[in-house]
Amino acid sequence: MKAGREARVRARKEKEKEREEKEHEEKREEDERENDFEGWSNRLRVEQAVCFILFHNRIHLIAQFIVLDDTH
Repeated sequence: MKAGREARVRARKEKEKEREEKEHEEKREEDERENDFEGWSNRLRVEQAVCFILFHNRIHLIAQFIVLDDTH
């Protein structure tokens, strides 16, 4: 019983820590947007481009496996 309670307490603390980290990240994002809009905007464009490239590469990789499966 004690171990279960301790596990719940640890889980609660971890959840609280994650919530605080998320709030800190959101605050940092908001500050960057307000104080350096151009830099913030450029960073988002780069992140979006990277996501597009990774997605595009994954689609091509999947298509290659489909072609390989059809030939065997």
